[in-house]
Amino acid sequence: MADTMDMDDLLDDMDLPGTETKSDASARAEAAAAASMVASMDANGDGALDRAEVKGLMKKDGVNLSEAQADALMKEADKDGDGKLSAEELAGSKLMQLHAAITKSDVQAVITLLYSYDMNLSEVNADGQTLLHKACQQGNTMAAAMLLEKDKKMLTLLIKDKSGHTALELAIQNKHKACSYLLAKKVLEKGGMIKPATPGTDPAPDSARSNIIQAIITNDQNAVITQLYSLKLDLTEADSKGTTLLHHAAGVGNTLVVALMLEKDRKMTALLLQNADGQTPLEIAIKEEHAECAYVLAKKVFEVQGSKACVIM
Repeated sequence: MADTMDMDDLLDDMDLPGTETKSDASARAEAAAAASMVASMDANGDGALDRAEVKGLMKKDGVNLSEAQADALMKEADKDGDGKLSAEELAGSKLMQLHAAITKSDVQAVITLLYSYDMNLSEVNADGQTLLHKACQQGNTMAAAMLLEKDKKMLTLLIKDKSGHTALELAIQNKHKACSYLLAKKVLEKGGMIKPATPGTDPAPDSARSNIIQAIITNDQNAVITQLYSLKLDLTEADSKGTTLLHHAAGVGNTLVVALMLEKDRKMTALLLQNADGQTPLEIAIKEEHAECAYVLAKKVFEVQGSKACVIM
């Protein structure tokens, strides 16, 4: 079958006099956007943006450029070397691409453009959100992984936005499984408090432990509550596969039971125990896509490890 071309492609190839091609239209639109950017941020009225005005533009977009970032972006765009950016220089520059990416909330593009520079990953926008918050809100796992690789101390994992949410909590709320799982792993690693559960013996049929496991699995809330508060159960006790009662509850997404167990486990020891597969209750809840349950567990993990309120730059 012969290749086909649509009318736009045909007109582009013909380049007829008086016909505006797609590339011409794109260049014209970018030139107009660049002129608008200069007009909006040109504080001294000289028709160009100096270094301070460029930083002001990015700050307005929610990105506080470091000195190294500002220098690199200016150098790349400043073709005549006068220390200022005209609309012509701005059009097609990385700075223009960065502004467009931020405007479109294209986190991946923002990170890719800034990745080679010295990034201050703790910088926040007007909502108190870092780039990691935005990546997790959108479920962009690749962007989140790039940011975490750059953030060697993992400090951004513990930053809360103005609504009191960490990046992990946003990923869980928005049901982004892969992103949630990645961040949960990193949060637990950062705390350094997780440890394998001590494998025990499997509960005998009709034993108290066997009965409460069955009640958890069948979502018999009354039976679980009765046994949790009437029996002296060791919540760190595990079966031969390292599975605790909290693992069971997280696995079936029984949020109420999880909350009750966390209330009884004052030291939060069971919260940080891994089963034989190396998974904590939080990771199991995420894996099984129990968002509400995972959110409750994540909140407790941050309580144990400590999180800091956001700082608006």
